[in-house]
Amino acid sequence: MNRRSTIQGIAPGVILFITVMLCGKVNSNPVQQSVNQGSGKDAAAQTCVLSGKVINFDTGQPVPNFYLIYSKANGALIEYLQTDEQGSFNTTAPRGSERCFRYDFSRGGTYIIDRDRQDTFVPFRGIIRSDIKDFIFKVKLWPVKVLAGKVLDRASGAVCNASVYIHRDVPAVKTDSSGGFEIRVAPTDRDFDLFAISEDMNRAGLVHLKAGSTTAIINLQPTKSYKGRVVDTKGRSVRPFKFIIGLRLNGSSSDCLQQQIQADTDGTFTVDYLYPKTHYLFWWFPDEQINSTIGEYGSKTIDLTKQKSDENIEIIVEQYLNSVSGRVHNADGAPVAKVKIMVLTHSVQAQYRRYKAVYSDKKGRFKHENLADGKALLNFYAKGYKSRRVWTSTNVDNLDIVLKSPSETSTCEVHVVDDEYRPVPNVPVHLDFNVLESGRLLTSQAAAANAEGIAEFRIKDFGDKVRAVGTGSCDIEGYDLACNSVSDSSDTQVILVLHQKGDCWSGKIVDPQQNPVVGAKLYLISMEQRVKTPQRTTVQALDQSFFSDPSESTMLTRTDAKGEFVLHRFNKKDFVRIAVKAPGFKSQQIDFSVEDDQAVVSVASNLSIVKDFVFQLSPGVAVLRVLLVDESSGRPLSNVNIELRAQNNLSRDVSTGKDGTFVIEDLEPGEYVPVMKTSDKNYVCIHDVLIAESGKTIQVTLKARNGILLKGRLIESKTQQRPSARRVYLEARLKSGQTISSDSIDKNGGWELLLPPGDYDIYCSIFHDDILRFIDSEEPLSVTVENKEYDNLVLEIDGRGSLSLQPPSLVGRALPDFKDLNLPPLPADTDNKMILVCFFDMNQRPSRNCIIELGRRAEELKQKGVATIIIQASKVEANELDEWVKKNNIPFPAGQIQGDKEKTRFVWGVQSLPRLILTDIKHIVKAEGFGLDELNHELQETEHVER
Repeated sequence: MNRRSTIQGIAPGVILFITVMLCGKVNSNPVQQSVNQGSGKDAAAQTCVLSGKVINFDTGQPVPNFYLIYSKANGALIEYLQTDEQGSFNTTAPRGSERCFRYDFSRGGTYIIDRDRQDTFVPFRGIIRSDIKDFIFKVKLWPVKVLAGKVLDRASGAVCNASVYIHRDVPAVKTDSSGGFEIRVAPTDRDFDLFAISEDMNRAGLVHLKAGSTTAIINLQPTKSYKGRVVDTKGRSVRPFKFIIGLRLNGSSSDCLQQQIQADTDGTFTVDYLYPKTHYLFWWFPDEQINSTIGEYGSKTIDLTKQKSDENIEIIVEQYLNSVSGRVHNADGAPVAKVKIMVLTHSVQAQYRRYKAVYSDKKGRFKHENLADGKALLNFYAKGYKSRRVWTSTNVDNLDIVLKSPSETSTCEVHVVDDEYRPVPNVPVHLDFNVLESGRLLTSQAAAANAEGIAEFRIKDFGDKVRAVGTGSCDIEGYDLACNSVSDSSDTQVILVLHQKGDCWSGKIVDPQQNPVVGAKLYLISMEQRVKTPQRTTVQALDQSFFSDPSESTMLTRTDAKGEFVLHRFNKKDFVRIAVKAPGFKSQQIDFSVEDDQAVVSVASNLSIVKDFVFQLSPGVAVLRVLLVDESSGRPLSNVNIELRAQNNLSRDVSTGKDGTFVIEDLEPGEYVPVMKTSDKNYVCIHDVLIAESGKTIQVTLKARNGILLKGRLIESKTQQRPSARRVYLEARLKSGQTISSDSIDKNGGWELLLPPGDYDIYCSIFHDDILRFIDSEEPLSVTVENKEYDNLVLEIDGRGSLSLQPPSLVGRALPDFKDLNLPPLPADTDNKMILVCFFDMNQRPSRNCIIELGRRAEELKQKGVATIIIQASKVEANELDEWVKKNNIPFPAGQIQGDKEKTRFVWGVQSLPRLILTDIKHIVKAEGFGLDELNHELQETEHVER
């Protein structure tokens, strides 16, 4: 969000709203009343009851003793819940908190979740506004029977205390003294295996059983030890190296039996207690300690039935031993410090280092480590300079980078290469820029690659009001299409790979009844080319490119009468992401991946793998037709970017046309809030919610009006400073859960939120080194924004992540209105006197002592020209207050807070009692929060100023 030097007299932004209404001018006078807040502690005290049932999806029967993981939105565990014999569960949540339920495995071995057929493991995620006592969670479970069996040795003797496994999601069962055991989850709809191992692990056995089996005999045989070696792709020993060995039964996604092995200094290892008549999964992962040179998660299935006893098990991994270092300076040769340098080609970067930046030192020097052989795309960003993207070998120690002024024209170098990374000279290269949201063409250029295969372009500045996306492409006979995205705001190098014409991605689109969907449109969303770069033995993935939102400029094809499509000239060597749109169906994204020869489908953030390339569209969408107009003039607003934000669905980005309209024909059912991005990059919205229902058309006119700017600082309770975390964010959400405005906290703790009048919850997210420390969903800060200006607000966050809004200082401001204090008429001469206000509580000794002492000094205060007023800050009976004042001879007008006590105390800045506030004769506050022992000093200071 852009910062502003002042907000006096500035229209802070634009807000979308549906109903016709008039909005008064934003008040530019000094703040008289700040944001009205609900205390986080009060919010926490308003506890909501959450209860419901878990039922079997197939049978409709309650599932007893079923485990649920109950957590905060960020995954932090609150508790494990277990259903009772009727399948019921019960818990609580603070009102306004964000909560999540997930299915968990059985502790008692009574059920197994059908992971292959389960649609979701998160039956609920949302913000709790009130009691919810009718949750119904449907879970797909294995249909099961009880199986009784025995574990025997080779002499048919009983083996006691052996462990019998069927699946990772249920605990192993132990055999009794007769070798007997009972499995309560033997499946009736699929064949399955049982594995048993003796207590000393020297004997093991496995038996394959038919679906519905109710008895089993497992005969144990000796386990064996196996030797192996870990080498990299160049045959070098890998050390140090650790890996995990596991046995995965009956579709388990994790290990039933697990051993952690660390290779010796020469890369060799020994594994004991393996059963020679089955297969094991060997898997490993990179980390910053032992496996620091390993770049990727990896695994290898070892079939011991085919492994010779004297043959080594060989594990081959790729080591990431390279580094790129160099120096960054400006055009005058001066070093540029604190340059943020990111590797954008993740295929050559160790996974634990991805998305982590390095920064140049005072001399402009930098170093990126743990890179694989190949080519890396580095992005250099520094405040006050134009960003730059540079391709380089991953084994360079003297890279020289020059950063230009942001006012200079951006340039683009397009490098055209073939499958062997050889330059392709004298070929035509095109560079087009389109509007991100609409795909409208802005500019088009063409150039020929030189003898080194490089085409150069100068990029026009499109200004802040246009979000442009560029596409560099090379389209020549005999080759498949090569294209990549180009930034309009940085100096960029782009690689285009010309593949010899080959197999292209294809598939079929059907409806739930497997009927073809005719005329479905397919749009290019993203692409990632593959090429064999120098020094590599395998093909490398280059950077992932992204194109404009689905529009005519990115449409690739339509399905034919059979629902089939072919992505002509999009080579199977490359990764391609497309969007599929068809009237009446939910939008779908498809990722085509050559590594697995499969596609990954994404619908409303749910992922599934499709291996046969037949993609099913889901019906049940709404149609939205919108006209956007200016509230004051009524004229349509063209080429405006709007985001429809949802709580549990993906948000949708759209852009109005020349007539100020847009249409969405495949809107996911749900509640949406329209958010408009103005030219000054402020997000604004209203609290009106668009409700999209399946099969229905919504036709609305959105009217734009000015918003309310809130500005302030965020501090920690302990330090009274900005949180030390690398990244801190604030979010303002509607009560229905949609985020309306957000801002990152600057280095001084400053923030801005642009909001329409209404009620909101403020959340805080704190990130430490790419790890989410917490999301303040436990006790959000509830605020009411009125149609006035807000400045110098102070948000305070405690160690548990709870937010509170500190009352603004009254110093330098006029006293707030007395209307909520139930005061008797003030003396006529008060207008020309200083005013001393004391908030107190007659039930607290410090407050009583303060008022009694002021009463003793009443004549002194009167002589000094001070009118004293006392205000009872907590609720008592009026006659009790009158009697107490009379009993203690208090000669001052006495009032009592009426109505919303917390709101009034906040407006007056009353954080503790007693609270003294002193004004000058013009009734401008000069001091607040001081003690009685400081009263004379404050009076002298105020009198001195008056003179």
